[in-house]
Amino acid sequence: MIVGPRQYIALILAALLDWISSLDLPLVAEGRDPTWELPFGYYLRHKFQAGVDYIFTYGPFGYVLTTSYDPALYWLKYGWEVAIKLLFVAILWKISQSFLRFRDRLFFFLFAALLSLLLPPTPDAIYVFSLLAGSIYLPGTVFGLLCGLLALTKFTFLLLAVVLIAIVTIDRRSLYALISFGGAFLAGWLILGQRVDNIPRYLSTSWQITSGYGDAMWQAGSTKELVLALIVLLMLAVASSRSRYAVVFALGATGFLSFKHAFVRQDIYHAAGFFVFAAFAFILLRRPWPQKAGIALSFVALLICQSSISMPMLLSRWKGEAVALIRPLKLHHQLDQQYLQLERRFALPRLREIIGTGSVDVRGDQRKAIFNKLNWRPRPIFQTYSAYTPKLLAANAVFFEGTRAPEFILATWEERDARLPTADDGAAFLKMLAHYEPVTGEADCYLFRRMKDSRVPSPAVVRETETGQRIEIPTFQTAAFEIRYSLVGKLRNFFYRPAPVLLHLTLASGEVKTYKGVPSIIGSEFLLSPLLESLNDVVNFSSGPAGKIVKSVEIEANPRWFKRKIRVTLREFALRPTR
Repeated sequence: MIVGPRQYIALILAALLDWISSLDLPLVAEGRDPTWELPFGYYLRHKFQAGVDYIFTYGPFGYVLTTSYDPALYWLKYGWEVAIKLLFVAILWKISQSFLRFRDRLFFFLFAALLSLLLPPTPDAIYVFSLLAGSIYLPGTVFGLLCGLLALTKFTFLLLAVVLIAIVTIDRRSLYALISFGGAFLAGWLILGQRVDNIPRYLSTSWQITSGYGDAMWQAGSTKELVLALIVLLMLAVASSRSRYAVVFALGATGFLSFKHAFVRQDIYHAAGFFVFAAFAFILLRRPWPQKAGIALSFVALLICQSSISMPMLLSRWKGEAVALIRPLKLHHQLDQQYLQLERRFALPRLREIIGTGSVDVRGDQRKAIFNKLNWRPRPIFQTYSAYTPKLLAANAVFFEGTRAPEFILATWEERDARLPTADDGAAFLKMLAHYEPVTGEADCYLFRRMKDSRVPSPAVVRETETGQRIEIPTFQTAAFEIRYSLVGKLRNFFYRPAPVLLHLTLASGEVKTYKGVPSIIGSEFLLSPLLESLNDVVNFSSGPAGKIVKSVEIEANPRWFKRKIRVTLREFALRPTR
C-alpha cells in the first residue's frame, strides 16, 4: 500500500501513541506489589544466584518486569522500557503493513494503543503477544535475541521461548533463531553475574515453582468471564484453521499459557490480560468473519473485566507515562523523595540496633530488611506462601539447619487465600519455633534470635483414613495429610485449575474453623495444634500454651477429583524450656 506524506506522518504519530501507551515505567516508588517486587532489585544489585540464593519464577533479570523503584536501577528500568516497547511497536508496524487501506492501518494503531492502556497491572500479555508475533514477523536472529532476553526475566517466558524457537527453527529450516537465542541467554546470564553451573538448578527449582502454582495459588472468579474466555479460545481455533502449521502451533502455545495465567488465579487483573492477548492475537489471523467477531468479543470481555476504569483514568495513566518518558530526571527526583518517605515509614530503629550487623531473614514483608539496610539473608523461597511443593518446603527448612541460617528472623503475621497460616512454609515455621527464641517487637513485627535446637524428638504415628471422616488430634501435634488426585483431577489441574480441598478444624471450645487445604502443602509436616492465629500466639508459644487446641479435623475433598484414601502422619511437638 502506497501512502502519502501526511498519511505517513499520521501513522508515525499513531505508532508513537502506541509506544507511550505500552510503557510500564515506575510512576510511584512503591510499585504494584512491592512486598515481592522490590527484592528483585536487591537480588540483581547483589548478584544473588537464581535457583540457589532465591527461588522464584522470575529470573536474574526479572526486576525489569516490576514497577517497584530501586534508586540504583532506575536507568536500567527506564532503558528497558524504552527499548523493549520500541521493539513491540516495530512488530505492530510490521503487522500493519499487511492492511491494504490507510484507515485500517490507522485504526489498528489506535486500537492497539487502547488495548495497551486497558492492560491490567500484569504486563505479561504484551510480552507473550510479542513472542507470538515475533515468531511470525521478525527475522530469525532478531527473534532469537528477543527470546533470549525475555528468557532471563521469567521462567515461563523461557519455557515459551524454547517452544517457539523450536517451531521457528523447523518452519524456516534455519538455525539462526536457535543460535542467537542460546547465545543471548548465555551471554546475559554471565553479564548478570550468574554462574553457568547454576543453570540446571535454576531450571529445576523454577519448574517446582511453576508446576506447583496452580495447586496452591488458584482462585475462583466470575463464571461469565470464564465462559467468554472459552468462547474466545474456540473462535481463535476457528480463525486459525487456515493458517500455516507454524502459526497454529505458536498460537496454541501462547494461547494456552495466557489462559492458564488468567484463569488459574482468576481475578480482574489476570483475566483482563488474557482478553488483551486474544484481541491482539486475532489481528494476526486472516479469516475475516471469525477475526472481526473475535476481536469484538475479546474487547467486550475486556471492558467487562475493567468496568471500574474510566476514560479520565486512562488519560491520566497515558499522561503519566508520557511525562515520565520525556522528563526522566524529574521523575527520578520525585521517586527518590518517595523512597526516603518509605524508609521512614518502615523504620525499625530499636530492632535495627539489636540486630546490628547480624544476618536476618524476614517472614513476611521483605521491605523491612531492605529499607532498614539490614544484613538480609533471606530463605530461598522468600515468600512463605510460595513454598508450595515438598521440595520447596524442604529447601526452606534445610536453610535454617545449615551454616547459612541467619542469626535473626524478623516476623510478621501473614494469612493468604484462607489457608491455614502455620501450614504456609510449615516445615520452616517448625524450625523457627525450635531454633529461635522471641526477643522483642516493634511496630507490627517481632524479632527472634537463634538458639540451640529445643525440639524434643518424638515418633510419628502413621495411619490411613478417608475424606470426610473425623480425625482425632492429640494436644500439641504436627500433621501431614497425603491427599492424592484422581486421574480426572490431574487432567482438570493441567487444563484449568484444581478442585478445592477444605480443612474443618474442631477446637476444644466446640468452635469449627474452616481453611483452604493445598494438597502439596499439607502433605508436608506442619503445626496443626494448637491453632496459632496471631503473631502474639507465636511469641508466647515457646513459653507455654498459646493458641487454641484442635481436637479433630475433617478433610473435605470431592471424590470425583481426589482419591478417597488419605495417609495421615501425626507427631507430638514439644519444646525444651529455654530458660
